[in-house]
Amino acid sequence: EERELLAEMTKTRKAIDKLAADDCKAVAIDRYINRLKWNDIADLEHISRAQVFRVHDKMLEAMAKILSKGGYE
Repeated sequence: EERELLAEMTKTRKAIDKLAADDCKAVAIDRYINRLKWNDIADLEHISRAQVFRVHDKMLEAMAKILSKGGYE
């Protein structure tokens, strides 16, 4: 199980690294690699919780494009 988790985390990180916007990368790493809660991400990134969600939405749109091109490999 640990090997499978590590493999999935590696794929996730590779996809995140392809994001162009630094704010999107930061939120994605905080949420999907470090598994932080939304409030903790807002505190860590020095932005409001509402801004975290705006950045997350922007990140999801960019990630959909990356994944459609096989960006997790």
